[in-house]
Amino acid sequence: MRRLALVLAVGSGLVLAQTLQSGDYLGTIQMGVTTLRMALHLAQSPDGSWGGTIDSIDQGAMGIPVRNLTLDDKGVVRFGNFEGTANADGSEISGHLTQGGTAVPIVFRKVTKIEGPARPQMPQRPYPYNEEDVEYDGAGVHIAGTLTWPKAGGPFAAAILLNGSGLLDRDETMFGHKPFLVLADYLTRLGFAVLRTDSRGAGKSTGSVARSTFEDLAQDASAAAAFLRTRKEIDPKHVGFIGHSEGGWIAPMAALQAGGAFVILLAGPGVRGDELLYEQGQAVLKAVHAAPNVLERQGQLQRLLFGAVLAERDPEKIEARLRAAIAQFKASLTPEELAATPGFDQQMEGEVRRWMIPAMQSLLRHDPKPYLMKLECPVLAIFGTLDTQVPARQNVPAIAETLAQGQVADYEIVDLPNLNHLFQTARIGAVQEYAMIEETMAPLALETIGEWLKSRFLTTERRAR
Repeated sequence: MRRLALVLAVGSGLVLAQTLQSGDYLGTIQMGVTTLRMALHLAQSPDGSWGGTIDSIDQGAMGIPVRNLTLDDKGVVRFGNFEGTANADGSEISGHLTQGGTAVPIVFRKVTKIEGPARPQMPQRPYPYNEEDVEYDGAGVHIAGTLTWPKAGGPFAAAILLNGSGLLDRDETMFGHKPFLVLADYLTRLGFAVLRTDSRGAGKSTGSVARSTFEDLAQDASAAAAFLRTRKEIDPKHVGFIGHSEGGWIAPMAALQAGGAFVILLAGPGVRGDELLYEQGQAVLKAVHAAPNVLERQGQLQRLLFGAVLAERDPEKIEARLRAAIAQFKASLTPEELAATPGFDQQMEGEVRRWMIPAMQSLLRHDPKPYLMKLECPVLAIFGTLDTQVPARQNVPAIAETLAQGQVADYEIVDLPNLNHLFQTARIGAVQEYAMIEETMAPLALETIGEWLKSRFLTTERRAR
């Protein structure tokens, strides 16, 4: 559930020895199998100083400040982790960005216009249905979101959309895509009400998702169901949950607490967190053809770190175990391996900080099986065959076995061909592809969800509308 991030190191201050051109520059970099567009925006202030920002357009990372920018009398330009050379009139800057110790070439060229990433499925207002921004109280936090419902008829069966991991808005915006906006639009046009919300600490929701456990998030989802049942537009007996990725862990918990009418798992994991992340780490590297020794070393490090977290509950003891695990791992590396990993100690400090976050510890320990086995409402679980983050080969059998042993009588598990973790039609399923695929959610995935819901929760009269 980790997402690709292109990090641009930035400092403070800005000094230019000579003038570049104000305006927009565009360049591209190759990140594995993916080509990403980078936009550099430069502007000169009245006092002669310069400022700027840089965007990773296809990743949706916009407005990153450019600081410490210098241009010497030989035309050498430096800022953050970029170094290059400007041509005579400043209309082109050729150089490289340093990423993880590797110099990635890029040429920024002056342009008059920069197009955003194509997202042809993005719904456009005015919508043929009702839309309202709503707020309600969750588990010690205030939650904000958007409720949509058809203009005619009602009360309506309702779906609550539960985000994946991280700080995500109500549309689950990532890599320039808004999958929950697309899904909510599709289901509302079919005849359902849909509530989608900002994660804790995102948008207008309060709290911190990083300091929250799965139990906290399940209580928030239960509060969403209670809120919907106060609305005259909603059929209180037909309120269910659709969870994507980590949200697929939350959905069964919330359904048990709130009496959910259905549960839909969109790439919802069927195994414990440590098992999932180990398999995920291997699948992500295999998708980009990593060398066998890289796979082996990552697996070794993950086993050590996961074991350190799972062995303790006290934060101080967890940190001590993490540092001991890292020392053990470092001692096993050859001098050549260490030399090939610039900034190893800094990276490992990042791992310590990561695994000290309560939400990450909750993820590692969570086992969805007890919750799935207690469900009695209808369940749909869909996966993509090219998913590298919640691999189908691991999670389809796990979900099938658990549901077969449980109490639910009506369940369906669907493995959709050639779809990735976001349910886009993909080539290899690598995270690096997400931004470059124009499709936000494959029609096959939308239709699978819609037809399953229609067959169970739309009356003949409502289907005719």
